[in-house]
Amino acid sequence: MSHDCRRVIDSYDRLPAITHASVHCPHRLKYKEKGRCTHLHRRNHRQHAQCVDREVRSFEEIIDILRNCTEVRVAYQDAQGLTIVPVNFAFVYNNDDSSHNLRLLMHSATQGRKIEAIHASGNALPVAFEMDCDSLIYTGRTPCATSTAYRSIIGTGVASLLNDEHEKIDALKLLMKQRTDMHNVELLPRQVSKVAVWQIISTEFTAKAHPLPSDMR
Repeated sequence: MSHDCRRVIDSYDRLPAITHASVHCPHRLKYKEKGRCTHLHRRNHRQHAQCVDREVRSFEEIIDILRNCTEVRVAYQDAQGLTIVPVNFAFVYNNDDSSHNLRLLMHSATQGRKIEAIHASGNALPVAFEMDCDSLIYTGRTPCATSTAYRSIIGTGVASLLNDEHEKIDALKLLMKQRTDMHNVELLPRQVSKVAVWQIISTEFTAKAHPLPSDMR
């Protein structure tokens, strides 16, 4: 081997061992020593390098996430630009062979930015939405092991106003039942006329869960 080649190799051996883990975690940057990487977090790196499938596919588990999320954040674009709004909601979820629809039901004032956006879209406003629950940051033996436990649903859909009085009453009753545990609520037409009731129909959404480590539960 030539002297120049040996000098290049010797120089390389003195360089930091930049790995995929080093880019994401400064605590993992160590120098080569005796031909071996002095990586102190090999086990954690292997765990994080694995592709973890957090998607929730169970109908019962998705229902449980919907029940435990108290609000949904709805994003949309109108003439003013992009915006997002958090709202309480009721839900209807079908998981049969003919449909995979998630229906979210909300109420609001009869006027406002989102109501104007729905009107401007011809009562078919494209939206994105997100909801989450059980969020908790936890730490591990090293800073790199810090993570967040959560359950969430993220999706897209179409928002529209309910104009039929009976549909509005049914939606408001469901909202009261699911969020306040008030059953058989009586609503008068004059009461319902003072609020707007709108829905999001989604066929594209994903539920995910990242539970706490077993030794922290």
